This record gives sequence, C-alpha cells and structure tokens, in this order.
Amino acid sequence: MSVTLYSEKKFLEIYETLKPEGRDLAWLFGYPDGWDKPDGMNYYLKNFINDLYRANAITWNRQYPNDIQKIDVLDFSKRLLPYKNLHELYKSLQGLRYNLCDNDGEESDLNNCLDRLNRLIDHIALKIIQEIPTYQNANTW
Repeated sequence: MSVTLYSEKKFLEIYETLKPEGRDLAWLFGYPDGWDKPDGMNYYLKNFINDLYRANAITWNRQYPNDIQKIDVLDFSKRLLPYKNLHELYKSLQGLRYNLCDNDGEESDLNNCLDRLNRLIDHIALKIIQEIPTYQNANTW
C-alpha cells in the first residue's frame, strides 16, 4: 500500500471549508458543550482536523520508516481559502480515508477520528447528491 503525506495546507483547506458548517456538524461530536454558540464548534473542528493530520503523519512514518516526518500541531492562524466546492472537499476526504483505512495500525484512529471521517464523508456525499437537479425533482411516492 502506498500512503500520501498530505501537506499542512491541505488540512487547513479542509478546516476552512468545514468551519462555516460549524453548528451543522455538532452531531459529529455528540453536540458538545457550547456547540450552539457563535464559533462554538471551532475547538472541536480544530481538534478533529489535528487528529487527522497526526494520523496521516503517523501512517506515513509507519509505512516509510526511512523517511520519518515530524508530527506537529497545525497552525490555524494561517488563513487559507476553502475549497471551491464540496466535490473537492469530498475527494480530499476520500484520499485521506484511503490512507487511514488501509493501514492496520491503531494510529489511524486517533480519538475516533476515522469513524468521524467516515460519517463526515457520508454527510458530504449526501449534500452533493441533494444538489443534483434530477434528485431534487425525483418523485418518491
């Protein structure tokens, strides 16, 4: 299996894309304290994105022990533009899932981040499907 080491920039783009969704993603974290306050989900989103970032680096280091990468914390003070659309976000999250799921080590699931990632990918896929005109116009009865 090959592993892609995503850059810090990629994880910050994921964060910037998810940040406006804030309250809509509270279910992903079990509706934690303060989720309904302005920016109340930022803390949880940052921790989740950091866990994914670290899990990706740990997976890389396990796969390529001769090319060990430093595992650090993301610098969220760097402002990046979010993805242009949900399709870009979805594709990045799928690639990340491939890196973490196809690795048999426990490091791929720091703080339950893999389960959250899978549920987030399903959520994004549903949003993409719901934007398709044929879906919107479909008769279900």
